[in-house]
Amino acid sequence: MKLMQVDRTNLGGSGAAAPSGEAGDFSNLLSRLAEDIKGVAMGAQTASGAAALGGADLTQISTAVARAELMLETLVTIRDKLVGVYNDLVRTPL
Repeated sequence: MKLMQVDRTNLGGSGAAAPSGEAGDFSNLLSRLAEDIKGVAMGAQTASGAAALGGADLTQISTAVARAELMLETLVTIRDKLVGVYNDLVRTPL
């Protein structure tokens, strides 16, 4: 059974700062990250299902589940940072 691998090479873009007219790039980045996390989670679920049926290697299952956990932790960390920035902006006097 072959598990899906996440392509992280395009997530960060070129590494240069985006021009001010391309505000949608950050939104696209988050959308791609969410889709990648969804794919990794589905791969872990598929591997776990195959394990229940006795058709998967324990190493593949452990790797898939660990990858899904890491991706979820990354998403939660990004969310927490964005909420913190929003709260800081709300508290800023005008």
